[in-house]
Amino acid sequence: MTSAPSQMRTQRTFTLDLLRAVPAGVLLTVVTTFAILIANQAFAAPDWAKGVLLAASPLGMLLGVSAVTFVRRSGLTVNQGGAVINAVECGGFLLAAASGWGDGPPVLWMFVLGLSVAMFCMSVSLPLVAQIYRSQYPDEKRGRLFSLAAMVRAGASIAGATVVGKFLAGDMNAYPVALVCFAVASLMVAACVLGMGKVEIQQAKRAKLLDAFRHVKDDKPFLKLLTSWMILGFGNLMAMAMFVEAVANPKYGYAYDADKVTSLTTVIPQVAFILFVYSWGRLFDRWNFYVLRAGINVVFIAGVIVYYCVGGWWGLCIGIALHGIARSGGNVAWSLWTTKFAEPDRVVDYMAVHTFATGIRGTLAPFVALAVAGQFSLATVGAISAGMMTIATLMIVPDIKLAHARRKSQMVVPPKVGS
Repeated sequence: MTSAPSQMRTQRTFTLDLLRAVPAGVLLTVVTTFAILIANQAFAAPDWAKGVLLAASPLGMLLGVSAVTFVRRSGLTVNQGGAVINAVECGGFLLAAASGWGDGPPVLWMFVLGLSVAMFCMSVSLPLVAQIYRSQYPDEKRGRLFSLAAMVRAGASIAGATVVGKFLAGDMNAYPVALVCFAVASLMVAACVLGMGKVEIQQAKRAKLLDAFRHVKDDKPFLKLLTSWMILGFGNLMAMAMFVEAVANPKYGYAYDADKVTSLTTVIPQVAFILFVYSWGRLFDRWNFYVLRAGINVVFIAGVIVYYCVGGWWGLCIGIALHGIARSGGNVAWSLWTTKFAEPDRVVDYMAVHTFATGIRGTLAPFVALAVAGQFSLATVGAISAGMMTIATLMIVPDIKLAHARRKSQMVVPPKVGS
């Protein structure tokens, strides 16, 4: 039985998580906006290069189990393991920045390789972060504490996107400067993680890479939720993979400049994120998880339909804002749901399996989305995405009904007077 974290440890971790949220928010813009924006406008990169960049972060999730195995075998704490990964991430950004140094034309392979390594590292450590939250935050406050840090992260993302977007709008060839700034942000994240309360997991010199997957066989509700999430996530990631491409690539009819693309794909959804994430965090602490998940899904579906099927500047703005609202709830649910389903010392394993499944869909979804958009249309991408998310939502309806029935059965009906 794991003891509850002390108030002092919780406060220390929360304070450092708020500080970590600033550079982490700036780094988030790489995935949401700048990787594809720079690839399009500084390199006129082919689809294969953009596909590799879009798949790098999901591939990190796919191999999140390797981060867990690394920590178990190395004897490092969870904090130290995360910091090592952040250091490698810093190196990736510097390699990508080096692609534009010198008098010659920018080197595409160096940019793609370096940025892919950096984005891979940003996501491969997610199971370790989940274990820190489980160990350092009490159950009744975890959603709220996480959401407050998420608000700071989103605010930093808006500020970072605005500054970097305007900087690149003036001279896209100056992108190496932005990438060096991202490298520094990676080191700042590492410092904050190291300063948090020490978190350890069971060490094993012979830990196997796939040990965490035994829980899929043993825990049927976990398996069902993973399956539903796979369908939901594949559809949603298809839509998200094309958000920047749809408005930055001239062949889709928009071809907005860096400033407008940044506003549309980062600023607007992140403002929506800030406004709603705390409410979702409180609901996470109070509501049945299946009800919460279904509500988030409905908003996701609405956002994707409006973004891809309505069209025009205002349609894009409204659609991306709805998606930002849903993304704030999805961020809370995605990051913390294993803390409700897993034993305290098994959260890192459940999260590793969860990120592995996310990585599978995230690795494949960008290529599928690009192929569907090229062969058919952006509206087709939106329709397929919304359809898959609807199916995933219907899959958990029986669990919502079961939870409702259990709640009713637990209600105590007072006896009638005289009975």
